[in-house]
Amino acid sequence: MKGAVPAYGLVILVMGWQAAARGLTLTETDTLLAALGAALFVVSDAVLSVNRFAYPFKAARIVIMSTYFTAQWLIALSI
Repeated sequence: MKGAVPAYGLVILVMGWQAAARGLTLTETDTLLAALGAALFVVSDAVLSVNRFAYPFKAARIVIMSTYFTAQWLIALSI
């Protein structure tokens, strides 16, 4: 897991960066929805990582799931 977790984190950050760059460049509704969805996906995974590997906290599950499902919804709306 010591190599897999950082590699996955890097892939997620690159995905978020690409979505943000595209959203800021094109500024159309669909690209902005996708960029916001990607940002929330990054937040969801970051909170999941912090909760699992650094500092577990009680509200983590609701934060993780609400940001994850909202991210998926926004990405789906962008299509």
